[in-house]
Amino acid sequence: MKLSENDVKFLEEKLVDRPFRWEELYFEILDHVLCKYESSGLEDVEAFWEKEKSNWGWWEIYKMRVKFHFSTIWQFLKCYFNSLVALKSQDLKINFLFLTLSFLIGINFYQNEAIMTGIIAGLWFVYPTAFQAWIFHQGDTLGEKLKITKNGYTSAKLDANWSLSIFNIVIYQTILTAGKKYFELEGFFSFAYFHPIISISMTFLMLLSARALYNVYHSQLKPFLYEVK
Repeated sequence: MKLSENDVKFLEEKLVDRPFRWEELYFEILDHVLCKYESSGLEDVEAFWEKEKSNWGWWEIYKMRVKFHFSTIWQFLKCYFNSLVALKSQDLKINFLFLTLSFLIGINFYQNEAIMTGIIAGLWFVYPTAFQAWIFHQGDTLGEKLKITKNGYTSAKLDANWSLSIFNIVIYQTILTAGKKYFELEGFFSFAYFHPIISISMTFLMLLSARALYNVYHSQLKPFLYEVK
């Protein structure tokens, strides 16, 4: 059965009322619903929607969103740990560059509180925040493609990367806090410049995290509905 323009418009308007919030999720579910209606052979679009709308309630959509957040974090962890054991020429070159830079910083500045605090704070908080601002200002992340609603739809990738940035910040905050308490140091960043080996290690691992954040943004995760039939 060929879909009519009125049928498409009806389903578009009905789906807009669902609590999607994410532009990508809306378009993906719209495509799924249109294909399902077309293959159903039904001619009454309203009757089809009465049965179909229960599949797109708040809880079902919420689970998709949470799963996407965790998928993004999992992708980050895979990128991060893969980079530690990477054997590809390009990865080895980047790791060598990061390690060399970390070594020079750790050896020359580990006793310089101001410089080390600035470097660690920049990699720990400033970079993820600035990277999020950069993502926000990319043309395909503001939800401007969805003209049918004024609900302020946003990008799934942007939203999930906020969770990823917070996850990254909390991990290193935990390391810095635990190190400070263990060595009974003063100052939040004091663990980072307590010893040159620590300074080198912290700088290197944070550079790998920064690269993993960038790689996750440019990766293609599985669609929201890849398990839906």
